[in-house]
This record gives sequence, structure tokens and C-alpha cells, in this order.
Amino acid sequence: MSAPARRATGSSRACRETGRLVTSAALILFFALAALSTANDITVRQIAAGLAAGVILDAVVVRMLLLPALVSLFGKANWWMPGWAARLLRLPAPGSAGAGRHAGHVTPAGAPDWTERPTPELHGVPNGKD
Repeated sequence: MSAPARRATGSSRACRETGRLVTSAALILFFALAALSTANDITVRQIAAGLAAGVILDAVVVRMLLLPALVSLFGKANWWMPGWAARLLRLPAPGSAGAGRHAGHVTPAGAPDWTERPTPELHGVPNGKD
């Protein structure tokens, strides 16, 4: 199976497995906002109607059409994380112990080099190393 076919299969599987949940949540929110749009206050009606339209647009266009197409198009680039974000989240460097979830984890070719910066020493603050 070719790489684009695997990506298409993965994104279609993700839509298939999460589609009911996303659609159900969008419908619940849509009907709540549609009910709110029958209020007497014109400002509340306008805000509720606008939010209801936005929820339906997000659920149908963005989540069911645009997102799977972009995931399929970008491929491995979907999972790239900049080094500063990895350090901020305190993720281990790919070559260090505990980097992968499984023993024998191999970093894919072309993966970014996430190097950890040393933790700055704070003077007068206990750091548990004493």
C-alpha cells in the first residue's frame, strides 16, 4: 500500500470513529442555540443564531471536509513539533531514555533534533537536589 493510500485510510478511519461524537455534539449545541434564538431579546436572538450557524459550519465543513483533506495532504508534517514546543512541554529528546512509548522505539528519518536545554538554577529556591 502506498503512503498516500495509508494516509487516506488513516484519515477516513479517524473520521469514521469520531464522526458520530463530533456530529452529536454539534447537533446538541446547535439545537440549544436554536432554542435560545427564540428569546424575546433581539440581541440574544442574533448572537444565538450566529453561533448556531457557526457550529453547523464548523461541524460540517471544517471537521468533516477540510480537516481530513489537510491531514491527507500534509502527511508526516502533521506530527512535527518545533523544538521550543517540545521543551515547553518537557518532552524527552528522541534519542534519550524514555523517548518512545515502547522499548526499541526508533526515531523516524528526517525527524527534528529536539535537544533539551539545561534547567536554569534558581538562587534561594529549593530544587530537591540537596
